[in-house]
Amino acid sequence: MRKKGVELAMACRIYEVCNPLQAKKVLEADGAISTALPCRISVYGSEGGHTLATMRPTEMMKIFANADIERVAQEVEEVVLQMMRDAAGEGDWTGGGDTSVNDAPALKQAEVGVAVANATDVAKAAASIVLTNPGLGDVVSAVETSRRIYQRMLTYTLNKIIKTLEVAPFLSLGVMLTRTRGDALANRIASVY
Repeated sequence: MRKKGVELAMACRIYEVCNPLQAKKVLEADGAISTALPCRISVYGSEGGHTLATMRPTEMMKIFANADIERVAQEVEEVVLQMMRDAAGEGDWTGGGDTSVNDAPALKQAEVGVAVANATDVAKAAASIVLTNPGLGDVVSAVETSRRIYQRMLTYTLNKIIKTLEVAPFLSLGVMLTRTRGDALANRIASVY
């Protein structure tokens, strides 16, 4: 919103969560479900505290009145609520489930797959980032570190390009001046002998 000139008084981040294999199951049952995908977890608040919120997949799927997708919606909801529980640490969350072996393909395929600390070893191995502490502090830290690394790589690359552009003209000028003086010196020596 800030990029579009709209300031919000509170901090708000929305994370989209999608398991492509689960999404495929529900989309094959009803293409209209694409309007409800992917699942989202919202983190909002201020320095006084933050709130985690989501729309439960089981409730959203009731809109489509398709009994074939209820089991998939329940599985997805369990994973999303577990992610929220892990992010919040202690809290009043309902539902259950862990990041399981079934999530490993989605974690591997994602640009940045994030697994929680109590995920299976397969899910952890497939993920790009494994959260080892409760809460989202590790995600923020990872993003900050990656931005620093990117900035350093960009600075190094630009520095090398600029140095090359600076050195090439001076080196060429030096060679031309040396060759001119060398020719004059050779002509003088040849005229003396």
